[in-house]
Amino acid sequence: MLQSNFAEWIRTTAQRGTPVLCAAFVVALIIVAYLSVKPGIPGAIYDGLDKWRHIAAYATLGVSGTLAFPARRYFWPLLAGLTLYGAALELAQTFVAYRTGSWPDFAANVAGVVIGVIAMRVVADVFRIGAAKPRRRTP
Repeated sequence: MLQSNFAEWIRTTAQRGTPVLCAAFVVALIIVAYLSVKPGIPGAIYDGLDKWRHIAAYATLGVSGTLAFPARRYFWPLLAGLTLYGAALELAQTFVAYRTGSWPDFAANVAGVVIGVIAMRVVADVFRIGAAKPRRRTP
């Protein structure tokens, strides 16, 4: 009983709260863009966690994008759009002081997008979020 109520709450919230979830997705896009193109700190020490930060940021975009656009028809456009977004930000970093865009960073961005979008698609399928509503048969 509790599990079915929770699943129903998740399903209705994700389908009803789309404007709020879209706004959260846009905010996440803005935050990632800001963090990507803000000038670097001269002489900063590399701590080895850079790729994990890229994966986490883009997985967050994948999750929030899938919540904002739960319909299955948005899967490929979201995956492609976030991949292009990551590529554009890596390119933009080449024009920012003390920042560099790199192929390994781009690969980490793509990995994060794939992890986030696929993980949320699996969750959405479990909770039937974004699934087409069955049509009622009229006699």
